[in-house]
Amino acid sequence: MSNRKIPLLFAFLVAGAVACGLTVARAASAAAEARACAESAHDEAAAALSADARAPEENEVVHRAMEGLKGNLKKLRGALEAGGKQAEALAAVASMQKHALEAKAGGPSNLAEKPEAERAAHALAYRREIAVLLGELAALEVEVIDGQDQAALARAKDRLITLRDGAHERFQKQ
Repeated sequence: MSNRKIPLLFAFLVAGAVACGLTVARAASAAAEARACAESAHDEAAAALSADARAPEENEVVHRAMEGLKGNLKKLRGALEAGGKQAEALAAVASMQKHALEAKAGGPSNLAEKPEAERAAHALAYRREIAVLLGELAALEVEVIDGQDQAALARAKDRLITLRDGAHERFQKQ
């Protein structure tokens, strides 16, 4: 139950209790107990949905996104090495961009391992790394569009692999 609904529930409980013949003081007391119970349930639900509790689901989303990046990097390299497969290369880049955005919506798999005071900075560093990846993918897309297959292939083999390896070292569970 959201915190915005609790005052409304409180008002309904008081009105209902008064309508049933309880004094306003007793109705308010009963409603206050119900409100405390609702707030406690809300706090417990919020704790259950904390970052640590969501981590496996979020990590699964990130894992699938990373697998999509990996598969499409292979497709991209194949298309660029074969030459003359601009449409396939562009489709692979577009899919990689989509997967990068999916990964950005998640978070680093090792976030829960970090001390509480470092988690916000670590999550921002992860987001920054994904932003850098998206920039590299945009530059790669321009190279493919411009027919610069060798430059795009070099970027895919060098810069993207370097980014991947560094990010895995910093953001994956050890």
